[in-house]
Amino acid sequence: MLPLIPTGTRALLDVGCGRGGFGRSLRNSGRVGTIWGLEQNGAFGQEASRHYDELIIGTFPEALVGHPARFDCVVFNDVLEHMVDPWEALRQARSLLKPGGAVVASIPNVRNARTLFDLVVRGDWTYVDMGVLDRTHLRFFTKRTVRSLFSESGYRVDALHGINSLGRSHFPLGTVLPPVLGDLAFTGFGVRARPAEAGHQAPRVW
Repeated sequence: MLPLIPTGTRALLDVGCGRGGFGRSLRNSGRVGTIWGLEQNGAFGQEASRHYDELIIGTFPEALVGHPARFDCVVFNDVLEHMVDPWEALRQARSLLKPGGAVVASIPNVRNARTLFDLVVRGDWTYVDMGVLDRTHLRFFTKRTVRSLFSESGYRVDALHGINSLGRSHFPLGTVLPPVLGDLAFTGFGVRARPAEAGHQAPRVW
């Protein structure tokens, strides 16, 4: 996800930062000036705090209501799919962005070959503790509906690509499957989007 962070980002908010893995990567990359984290789990937040300049315990967006800070980038890594209303969360994120700012997110791809095989061939849709069918996921997305999620929330998508390819731990499957299967080869998408200009008409997604 690091390449999706806009160049010149001075202040970044990592929503749902967990134990701080992405914050640590950001710090080590040297690409961001001030890094904020927001985490609703107090124990996770305490563990993550060493990787952030500021760490807020609470839920998004309630924990930031009335807060004066504004950001060049707001990050939702594997967060939006856990929300009852990710559309509203993205609309709220717009108010936290500086002019020219961007939202970056990673979102699971339910339309991957493994999940489709289990559903269509095996008749199986079993929730698990982590992954695309994480039992705490409330929303499911494909590449098309990721675009719709952002356009309907007032954004224009300027980057969207597959992440975490099937077979990536078994060479050469990790390099062979994406050209063969396309989007079906990825268990998630990385996306970067910016608030659409007034009057901007989002393109229809087929």
